[in-house]
Amino acid sequence: MFRLLLFLTLFLFAGISYGQSNDNSTSEYGFSPTVGISLSYSPVSFRAWGTMQNTQSYYSTIELRHTRLGGTGSFPTVDIGSELIVAGYIRYPQDGVNGIRESVYGFGLTPIRLDIPLRDSLSRPFLASSAGFMMTNRDFPDDRGARINYLLDVGIGWQLSVGDSRLLQFGYKLHHFSNGNQGSENPGIDSHMFFVNLHFQL
Repeated sequence: MFRLLLFLTLFLFAGISYGQSNDNSTSEYGFSPTVGISLSYSPVSFRAWGTMQNTQSYYSTIELRHTRLGGTGSFPTVDIGSELIVAGYIRYPQDGVNGIRESVYGFGLTPIRLDIPLRDSLSRPFLASSAGFMMTNRDFPDDRGARINYLLDVGIGWQLSVGDSRLLQFGYKLHHFSNGNQGSENPGIDSHMFFVNLHFQL
């Protein structure tokens, strides 16, 4: 998992360099870098790749969407961004099902977030995916776990233009949280997550 994040970080910086040197690789509606804030909430987790159920999660992030790739021929347009996880909060049952509740909080980084527009306009549906990590205030779920946990998600959303320089995004994603087997215990959390992002074009 660490190697994957290292690769994504290197890919991110390569993409920034590519985007800065290819200002003409935009679609009909153009591309402008944006900075934004995002709130995500999961009311419940379920048993899938991870095993921990009935968990609630909250994330608050600051995002910079900085690069566009593709959009020519058969290669789809991909908007690339990065996020700083300002605050993450997870409330979970000790037994992983319905037991006494515990909480952890932390901060982290999403080196790469991909938005794939499904229509060539500012108001449009899009697919989204991201990968990152979060450091919690203590080992999760207990001292058999780890403080650094990895985040993966994939989802779909809608983007609206709400002013001359503001974009509103909202949608749904499947979200995975785990330590990548870095601890002796790795229950993992798979969540239904809803998000809203407000972006300001630079």
